[in-house]
Parts: sequence; C-alpha cells; structure tokens
Amino acid sequence: RPAVPSDVVFNVFVMFSSLVAAFRTSHALVRYTDAASYLHKLSACWFDSASTLLAFCRASDAAEDEIYKFKQTLIRLISLMSAHSLDSLQGANMSMTANGNRFEVLDAQDLDSRTKEVIMSSEHRV
Repeated sequence: RPAVPSDVVFNVFVMFSSLVAAFRTSHALVRYTDAASYLHKLSACWFDSASTLLAFCRASDAAEDEIYKFKQTLIRLISLMSAHSLDSLQGANMSMTANGNRFEVLDAQDLDSRTKEVIMSSEHRV
C-alpha cells in the first residue's frame, strides 16, 4: 500500500489550492488599486482646495506683501496637512519607526514658532 495518495486526490488538492491563491491574489489587487485611486483623489482634493483658496486672493483689497505672505503660509500649511494625513494613513505604529515613510513638506521651518507648537501639540493634526 503506497504512502502517497492517489492522483485524483492530489489533482483536486492542487486545483483547490490554485483557485484559492488566484482568488486571494485577485482580491488583494483590487484592494491595492482602490487604495491607490483614493490616494490620487486625496492629492487632487488638496490641490483643488489650495488653488481655490489662492484664487480668492485675486479679489483681495489687502496689501501685496500681505497677500504674498498669506499665499506662502497657506501653501506651507496645506503641504503640512497633506503630509500629516498621509502619515496618519500609515498607522500609529509605523509613523515612529524606521519602516515609516517620510513625507516632504514645503519649507515648514519658515512657519512661525507658535503655529508649529499648536500643530505639533494637537491631538488631531489633520
């Protein structure tokens, strides 16, 4: 009596394992493409909100240097919010480890110290 099961049992097992692997791979690919699509939508929303807020400056009666300062601060804050939102998507345990991604922020050091303190001490940064 052989210790190896018959060919039919082996073929059924291989077919079942192949179907399970194909289904799980297909499901993982769908989840990945959905997540990538949502990240692209998120970056498009940040761009739309920034461009809309900057467009409002055209009708402002404020001085040119104040409008320039507002635009520069706005872009830096939106860049910072975008980086914080992407960082929060990584999860709490990934943000502080070496495995977490680092996101570029446009000249965050140029923000005043009070703004940086408020942002960093906030429980909900985004």
